[in-house]
Amino acid sequence: MDNTSDPAPTTLDINARYDKIAEAFGAQAYYVQTPEELDKALTEAIASKKPALINVQLAADSGKESGHIGYLNPAPLQQITV
Repeated sequence: MDNTSDPAPTTLDINARYDKIAEAFGAQAYYVQTPEELDKALTEAIASKKPALINVQLAADSGKESGHIGYLNPAPLQQITV
């Protein structure tokens, strides 16, 4: 099997849509890209009093402080120039 086309299940993918998985299990799910969308999703999720997942799309170069996502991936899935 080709290692570049089939990432390990523990690989963190910048394009993963975890909100779609939550929807499949019946949870309220949100995909947000801006602070304004996050604020709205958080308000709605809390008000619903139901299980919810908020998938926040971070910049590819986020997390350079402790716990950089890149250190958790065995190999880059895509080249990202910062």
